[in-house]
Amino acid sequence: MIVLKVPCRSVDVAERQQAVMLAIETVVLDAIEEGIHRYKSLSLARLLHVLASVFELVYLSQTMTKRDLYYTNVRLFKCQRASDKTLETVARMLKFPRNDLNIVASSRGRILGAISWTDENGNYVDASKFHSLGCFLPARPLRIRTLQLAANYVLVRQSPELFDWQWNIGLNFD
Repeated sequence: MIVLKVPCRSVDVAERQQAVMLAIETVVLDAIEEGIHRYKSLSLARLLHVLASVFELVYLSQTMTKRDLYYTNVRLFKCQRASDKTLETVARMLKFPRNDLNIVASSRGRILGAISWTDENGNYVDASKFHSLGCFLPARPLRIRTLQLAANYVLVRQSPELFDWQWNIGLNFD
């Protein structure tokens, strides 16, 4: 049995990509050598589908939500819980947190005001430009490179309804 120690929080994107792809290759080769007996309780088709999705996402430096993963093959997963469970299994097998596999949870909160940030890919987001709607919180907050704040306070609400209500009653976000 091969044990692979891979750093989980590599700052360099290329290093992280290479480490995840090496971990996937090792797990797949190990499973083939053992005749997949180790994973017999897990649907092999689901496992390979998630591994292929992770490989593609990491290779192309793209992200996908857990919900999007489920919708890539509804017939295979049958329910959201099945895709989530398979994803958790893959993350444990590869010894990487789910976010490093480029599959993230859907953003549920919004933010508005004099705050902006740049992510690891150089994408710049200025929350003050979204007016009353606000912008979604970043799905991968640990990957923010720079953060600029020019406000006395920051109000973050997870509930869109509460966010809209506060805006409608005239709460000044500036």
